Amino acid sequence: MAYRIQFRRDTTANWISINPILLQGEFAYSLDTGFAKIGDGTSTWSQLTYFGGTGPTGPTGITGATGYGVPAGGSAGQFLAKNSNSDYDTEWTYSLVSSIPPGSSGATGATGELALDSDWLYVCVGTDTWKRTILTGW
Repeated sequence: MAYRIQFRRDTTANWISINPILLQGEFAYSLDTGFAKIGDGTSTWSQLTYFGGTGPTGPTGITGATGYGVPAGGSAGQFLAKNSNSDYDTEWTYSLVSSIPPGSSGATGATGELALDSDWLYVCVGTDTWKRTILTGW
């Protein structure tokens, strides 16, 4: 038996005009731009960012100067990592481990972050809580 799944779809003008709140995980497709958004259950259409690409940035559409999404570039095997707490301050890298170690055991950090220098491996085990272990050869 064949199944068919259909997503919500409309023109961008209608999405903007109606501005619905999409259910959590609900996929909504814009027929005239080919872009989509995925709902979170609380945000309206205009509050959500486009999924998987850059969306309209203003009156001229997707050719605007700045949009949201993954920056161009990168190559196979690379990861996108944030450089700072500023929005969109990202770069492509081959490592998810920072080369800048925390300044203390209470330095700013999020659980799961890693840092490395020539002697120590640093692991953030809780918000702003770091532990380290010495590196040795064998």
